[in-house]
Amino acid sequence: MGFLDNLIGDTTYGENVLPCLFRASILGGRLARFEDVTAIKSYKKEEIILKLKKGEIILRGKDLEIKRYSLCDVLITGSVTFFEVK
Repeated sequence: MGFLDNLIGDTTYGENVLPCLFRASILGGRLARFEDVTAIKSYKKEEIILKLKKGEIILRGKDLEIKRYSLCDVLITGSVTFFEVK
């Protein structure tokens, strides 16, 4: 089994791929983009909590700022030091 087969094998359950509740990109800890967000639950300079259809995303850091919030899409700037999905 090759590298790609091992990687794909770790993300599947049986023959079906596990569902992903959101998409996230964090670039250098200074810019974060999230898709499939349903609402902003909490917004502070040190912590932002985003609601998903099932669960939430918690971001912590310094000088966090929501630069764009549109239909299911959130762009956050600042120094991201912590990221968790609950």
